[in-house]
Amino acid sequence: MKSGKAAKKCPSLHPPSTLPKELKPLPLVIGHRGASYNVPEHTLASYRLALELGADYIEPDLVPTKDNILIAVHSLDLNLTTDVEKKFPDRARFDVEGLTVVSFV
Repeated sequence: MKSGKAAKKCPSLHPPSTLPKELKPLPLVIGHRGASYNVPEHTLASYRLALELGADYIEPDLVPTKDNILIAVHSLDLNLTTDVEKKFPDRARFDVEGLTVVSFV
C-alpha cells in the first residue's frame, strides 16, 4: 500500500476498511426482472417495487422480435407465460432436424 501524497488524495488506493465511512463503497442492488419474487416479473409493478425496495438499477431481459422491437421477457418459450399455442395453433415451428417444435419462440 502506498503511503505517499497520491494515496492520501485518492481514496481508491486505500483498502475499504481504512476509508472514512462516507467514502466506503456500497454494494449495488440490481433488480433482475424487477421484484419478481413479489409480483409478476417484467411488469411495471415489479420494476416500481424493486426501486421502492431499494434497488439501484433494474435489469430487464430484453429480446428483439422478428420486426426488431425489444420486448421484456425472461423465457423465449412463450408457452411458459402466454396462451399463444391456443391463439395461434397453426404457427408452431418445424425447423429442428425435421421434428415438430411445439414451442412458440
